[in-house]
Amino acid sequence: MTTYVEERLPGRALSPRRPMANDLFLSNYLLATYGGCEFACQYCDLAVTSIRPLGEAARVFVDVPARLDRELEEIDPGDVVGLLLSESYQPAEREHRLTRQTLQVLAQLGQPTVILTKSPQVLDDLRLLEVIHERSLCVVIFSLPTVDTSLSEKLEGRAPAPQLRLDAAQVLHRAGIPVGFAVLPIMPYVTDATNHLSRTLSKIAATGAEFAVWDYLGIPNERHHERITDMLGTIARMPTAYYRDIYGTKPYPGLDYRIKIDEEMIRRCDMLGLDVRVPHRIYHRRISPSNEISLLLRHQAFRDTAQGRDRLAQLHRSLAEEAYLGRFDQVRMMQSPLWTTIDGILNPPPKPEETTPPPAA
Repeated sequence: MTTYVEERLPGRALSPRRPMANDLFLSNYLLATYGGCEFACQYCDLAVTSIRPLGEAARVFVDVPARLDRELEEIDPGDVVGLLLSESYQPAEREHRLTRQTLQVLAQLGQPTVILTKSPQVLDDLRLLEVIHERSLCVVIFSLPTVDTSLSEKLEGRAPAPQLRLDAAQVLHRAGIPVGFAVLPIMPYVTDATNHLSRTLSKIAATGAEFAVWDYLGIPNERHHERITDMLGTIARMPTAYYRDIYGTKPYPGLDYRIKIDEEMIRRCDMLGLDVRVPHRIYHRRISPSNEISLLLRHQAFRDTAQGRDRLAQLHRSLAEEAYLGRFDQVRMMQSPLWTTIDGILNPPPKPEETTPPPAA
């Protein structure tokens, strides 16, 4: 049983603006309505900074909506706010409705918003999601490391079952809300087998979701390593050397491992019609031009890298950084195969003038 403690925020509601928009989740700013998480997923990196055992207690930041209302006046209306720091739809939301109040503020001002969640409870706020998307942009991303129910129970603590997330995605898709899945973390020897990834992606594609993103299990310190070792012991008996071979002394898997999995994920997604990042059509002209161009270039750089086009990837990453800072060197931009699209963002065609029909005779 998780104990919820009502608190006021120790600082601002919004994080400092990111030095680059997050290419997985589009976000320029991060926001949390709760501190900690009742779901207590075994792999969660919140455990790295939590003093108490994960899931034992969580904080309810009661003043988030009021603070956010003031802080949004200070930021670019074309920047994206990401509810990504902790689970926004953990069970306490049914009582406190802090996420709903926060979405009401975002809807009122039409601030682009991305939500990462494991809970179908997001459907309770469907109308607010629709309003935000009508006024700017709203994207919902379900975190889903596996569609295997038995494995999910061992990895994801008290999180809702995978099928509930898949069903919720179908509802959002039918309602016109852009929806995707985050297959994260990919865990060596646990969820990285080709047949496992294929089954997960196939289930995702069947919901009507438009994209899938992924990342790898991070083991940032010895404390988290012990937690991961305990988790692996509930799944299978694996020698610790298995992970040592892949991670070495680094907190993330080695580059060769990641490239191999990236190639497989891209191939499978292409076969299923899933984009491997939030597709450009979703955020086109819904966020600021500097954000839009930067994300477009970073997403292309990811594909360039996976396909061995290293020089082009380096160019696109460099141009993305310049675009994010509002610097648009046309000569350099024209070196990109995306120049025509970029030019269309910078110089959109004029809207057709409305004509008044002649008065009836």
